[in-house]
Amino acid sequence: MRGLLVTLFVVLTTLQLSSALHPDCELGMDEGQGEGRGFRLFYNKTMDQCQPFSYKGSGGNGNRFFTDRMCMSNCSARAAELYPQGDAACALTKDFGLCQNHFLMYYYHQQKKKCKSFFYSGCGGNGNRFVDIQSCNSTCASYIDDTLVDEDDDEDINGTDAGLVAGIVFGCLGFVILIAVIVVAVQSNKTDKQLQATTETERPLQETIEME
Repeated sequence: MRGLLVTLFVVLTTLQLSSALHPDCELGMDEGQGEGRGFRLFYNKTMDQCQPFSYKGSGGNGNRFFTDRMCMSNCSARAAELYPQGDAACALTKDFGLCQNHFLMYYYHQQKKKCKSFFYSGCGGNGNRFVDIQSCNSTCASYIDDTLVDEDDDEDINGTDAGLVAGIVFGCLGFVILIAVIVVAVQSNKTDKQLQATTETERPLQETIEME
């Protein structure tokens, strides 16, 4: 009997949460009309997750959100688990997310008991993610232990992902150098053509002077 009551309670709770979710979450992804290319998220009810799409700027429907937190809070019963209120988010593990972007964010590191930086992919993830270290320190203040000495810098930035950052920097530098070389080559080519044109223009004058 007790097991039946527990099952009934779970079913009723699930139905209550489902009825409280935004009805637009049932709609499919609609990129709208126009020439814009804005990053947005839509709720995929089949996979129960928010996925990215390119919004064209106008039209579309209500199944369109700026952040994963906003999307999941409106559409998924898992929102309370992924994005709990207050400092409960600090107890969650770091989650890079599901996309392929790299946005510098901060999270609370349970072992080091302080806020550290990491790269967020742009979608998915959980509430242990903050836009700046001040927000992380403020939210997770009760978890932070300033007495611990952390000799290592942010391993997520200076470790595995350091190669990625260096690659981007040197790639941009190489691109700038390539553009500079092309510009110099074009200017040099123009100068050569101008000198050649000047020489050809002056040659008949010289021949006339010699004939006189």
